[in-house]
Amino acid sequence: MNPSSMASKTRILGGIALACTLAGCQKPPARPPSTRAGVQPASTGQGSLQVGNPVPPAPPQIFIDTAFQLPTGRVMLVHPGENLQAALDNAALNSVIVLDSGGTYTGQFVLKPKAGEGWLYIVSSAFLGGASVTPRHPEGTRVTAADAPDMAKLVSDRMPPPIGVRNDSIISHVRLVGLEITSSSVANADPNAKPWPVNGQTPVLVSLTQADNIVVDRCYIHGTDTVDVNHAVMGNKGSSYISVVDSEISNVHYMGLEAHGILFTASPGPFKIVNNKISATTEDVLFGGSGVNLPAPYNGMVPSDIEIRYNWFYKPESWIPETTTKPTRYTEKNNLEFKSGQRAIVEGNTMENAWWGGQYGSNILLTPRSYQSGPNTVVNDIDIEGNLLKNANWAFSISGRDELCQPPQCTNQGESARVRIAFNMIKLRSVASPASYKPLAFSIGKREKDYLIYSNTVVSMDNSAPWSTIYFNQGKCPLVDDQPVNMWIVDNVFAQGITGDCGYTGQKALDSYMPLPSPPNDRYLGNNVK
Repeated sequence: MNPSSMASKTRILGGIALACTLAGCQKPPARPPSTRAGVQPASTGQGSLQVGNPVPPAPPQIFIDTAFQLPTGRVMLVHPGENLQAALDNAALNSVIVLDSGGTYTGQFVLKPKAGEGWLYIVSSAFLGGASVTPRHPEGTRVTAADAPDMAKLVSDRMPPPIGVRNDSIISHVRLVGLEITSSSVANADPNAKPWPVNGQTPVLVSLTQADNIVVDRCYIHGTDTVDVNHAVMGNKGSSYISVVDSEISNVHYMGLEAHGILFTASPGPFKIVNNKISATTEDVLFGGSGVNLPAPYNGMVPSDIEIRYNWFYKPESWIPETTTKPTRYTEKNNLEFKSGQRAIVEGNTMENAWWGGQYGSNILLTPRSYQSGPNTVVNDIDIEGNLLKNANWAFSISGRDELCQPPQCTNQGESARVRIAFNMIKLRSVASPASYKPLAFSIGKREKDYLIYSNTVVSMDNSAPWSTIYFNQGKCPLVDDQPVNMWIVDNVFAQGITGDCGYTGQKALDSYMPLPSPPNDRYLGNNVK
């Protein structure tokens, strides 16, 4: 029997019975949208499903409200050449620091703890608005590099960040609005070095270690062609309620190390990343990946309650020579990666360009890494819906455990469970494209649990046949253990059927790669293989 040509039947998707035919199913309800009415609790989403049905991911328990509400207290005007650090030190919560649009403020500005209630807004004058003045760049509008002339510019001329936390001070309730944040550092630079020039370095641009309730709003945060940046925005050691909205983060690279547009690790969340352009050589956005060596409780924290919507993840292909020519200058990997995280919505994003460099080059990685992230590592309850995934070598790289976690140093390999991948348009990198290597839509490793791959469409950028569509990458033959459990692949449009290590196809592939629970044919339904 051809597993893709099953009779119509009722299916249980997301806890809802749907009448399906081979033409498709009715789309399940979308996850709750972010609102501006305040912090919003959500239900667990687990319901009372029977074993063997797709188990839906639990949604975030909290959505962050990032509505712009200008404080009503003191307004402090700080012009270029004046003492911005003194203003930051003296400003109380419920006040505003206004910087001159187009002005440059050079230094390493430190955010310090404040007593009281309310927020401190640090805002460029062109973004301020008012009762009778409409700001040039209203809330909800993504800024670009072209908007930099309207922004106050914070520049570090050394290695420390231009703005952020120092010495693990606990700060909270700060909003950065309409700022350009960058570096002119020449630290460690050697422009005459071979085979690649060595840039100046500022490892972090916005440092949010132990920060709470921070909003980065309509900011342009970037490295330069002569300054390397390790992390553009970094939250670490217990960061919570951090939002990055309507901003551009770009030109993020670091010679000899990985570079990230946004990194949240060893922190509980919640996190909000909405309507940004994010561009970094390694991961545009990364959750987890460090913290295992931090003291408790940080080494046990899992980034949680994550909203990622309407962003453009982008790697310019002009980076291909610097990331593929040996010895490489920069490390290129993926658009979005979860090394640890739970209860996340990834919806309505465009993820563009990833190639064979430091890894295969994927749009999205779901790979628990407990040997880096800590003993409580999971990649659970992830809902990935309605995204455009373009021009990557692999669209998804998935693993259910951390095989690099080995005793005695590491004893818990983590897990990946309750993941829904639905209604995504996947346009794979062409086999003939530069830095292409075995393009495929889904690389599926070992021991995933309760995955639903539903109603996705897979093609190539040039409509050529990809190397594979779904490939079970389990590393041995015959398969005797570590198979995924309760994996459902339903109503997709694929270029090929499933295969994997050992080269099995058809019924043999189903029986070998996704046998549990039996029979697998009840979980591989309605797929249109062209």
